[in-house]
Amino acid sequence: MVRFSAILLVTILYFTFPLLAQESSTVPTEKNNTLTVFLDCRGCDSNFIRTEIKFVNFVRDQGLADLHLFIVRQGTANGAQFLIEYIDQRDPDKATKNLVFDSYDFQTNEEVRNGLVTTIELGLVSYLRNTEVYKQLSVSYTPTSENESFEENDPW
Repeated sequence: MVRFSAILLVTILYFTFPLLAQESSTVPTEKNNTLTVFLDCRGCDSNFIRTEIKFVNFVRDQGLADLHLFIVRQGTANGAQFLIEYIDQRDPDKATKNLVFDSYDFQTNEEVRNGLVTTIELGLVSYLRNTEVYKQLSVSYTPTSENESFEENDPW
């Protein structure tokens, strides 16, 4: 009987210690500081989006997310269109927000990925309003040559 109890105790300890040592990888560590996002991406580079957008926490379980980010890629005559839907899971009665990013055949894959990430980031800003991350965000603008004003010599 003593031998059976010892074997049972060793078996229980053998299986419970690894469980205690593991951290829960599904629960975000900085939930109070930022937004948790579930990324549902059809036809886009989800790994690139997760690595480039650093001011939110991406989760793999939709139930843990504050925001469901649903992206669908549709082919067009001259490129592709990405429909981005922001679904607020904290308040299901709140209207969802939709953005569109258009890419063109002459753009490189890098330009398309960066343009999509920029559009996603712009849409996320309004959801970050009540977080600590919101205070650390900044906006920058780089004018292109076509936006620069110039004086035209008009004799009339």
